[in-house]
Amino acid sequence: MAFTSIGYDGTVNESQWAALIPSAGSSEYGVKGAGDLKVTAVPGQPLMVSVAAGTGWGHGVLDTQTTNVTITCDAISSGTRWDLIALRRNWQPLAGGPTAAVKVTGATEKTIPAARKSTPGVEDDQPLALVQWKAGQTQPQEIIDLRCWAGNGGLIAKDSLALSYLTRLGATVTIDKSIWTYAPGANDMPGWVSSSSLESGLINTTSFYTALGAGYEAPGFEKSADGVVISRGAIGVNIAEINMLADNPYTIGTISASAKPRGNKMLIVPTGAAMGGWGRIYIRPDLSVTFETPQAFSRVLRKDFFINLDGFSWVAAA
Repeated sequence: MAFTSIGYDGTVNESQWAALIPSAGSSEYGVKGAGDLKVTAVPGQPLMVSVAAGTGWGHGVLDTQTTNVTITCDAISSGTRWDLIALRRNWQPLAGGPTAAVKVTGATEKTIPAARKSTPGVEDDQPLALVQWKAGQTQPQEIIDLRCWAGNGGLIAKDSLALSYLTRLGATVTIDKSIWTYAPGANDMPGWVSSSSLESGLINTTSFYTALGAGYEAPGFEKSADGVVISRGAIGVNIAEINMLADNPYTIGTISASAKPRGNKMLIVPTGAAMGGWGRIYIRPDLSVTFETPQAFSRVLRKDFFINLDGFSWVAAA
């Protein structure tokens, strides 16, 4: 059964308006009830998950589904993969809609896939969950709840990974006992700041890697009361130019023991255009911080080298 939607092309009557505004007017995204649109496994059905009935909204459209919807993900031949389950809203058809529950195939990184649609007014995906699949297994290995709830001035989420799609200046999100605010930082670079931060520290850079400067914060972190670590700052170099091989780990430095991750953590980070625009930072339980670029580059000048660490998160081991 298709979603019933309010907010696409067409008229909205008084009753629909009364339902739409308290929800879609409170936040960019949300679901109504605690169990609405929750993603769960379907025992006995290979590679299948279920999206519960309920109501959700995103960018001015309110959608209601009265029965569960099932989605079958693609098989995986080796390793593990994280897929996104989302509500996709499509404004392109003449009358607008429909809204549909979809899968967005991801990769090995536990992060929202880059293939997620994110153009409100054209086509946009509202994240509901990340689902991990493992080669040789037909049931999900883990499901991370990415839903959020909003009402009467507050936004609530269950997992810090939800912060990655709620990045609008002024956003305030409660996760467990911590309150996160997306606010301008140094040089007006936005990032997440925790009002319940217990500790902050620096990434101790080594060799010719250093703080970028130019108004950016030094590379470091903040750790909240619930053990969530949020990275910040930017990394540069103090030599005239630099060469790097593709997919080769370069030691950037070390991080304090209090920010030690539970397992190896990979961050997909923005870099300078001359460096390909993105790269991978690895933070490991041995406290090492390394960087890899997906493509080789040579003779990148100091002024063109930067690695941005603002707003990435992981859970500390203790």
